[in-house]
Amino acid sequence: MRFKHATRFVNNFPSGAEVSAGECGTFPFIRILHRTAGEELVQCIAQDVTSGALENLSFDQASLKVKRARIIIETLLSGQAS
Repeated sequence: MRFKHATRFVNNFPSGAEVSAGECGTFPFIRILHRTAGEELVQCIAQDVTSGALENLSFDQASLKVKRARIIIETLLSGQAS
């Protein structure tokens, strides 16, 4: 999870999750306290991954199996948004 999402995540689930910032360049520590918070976190990360929002993750050289999985995830996420 990118740190810029952490504040929004905690604001949406004040009693459902705890986020602690680590040292510069490290991932935040996230403690999931409620199921809905965990589901939201997974969806947030999946959207970042499939939209190309992560600079160090690219699907350009991924295997065909991974590329197909990405299409399935994008399809599922777009169905949840509507």
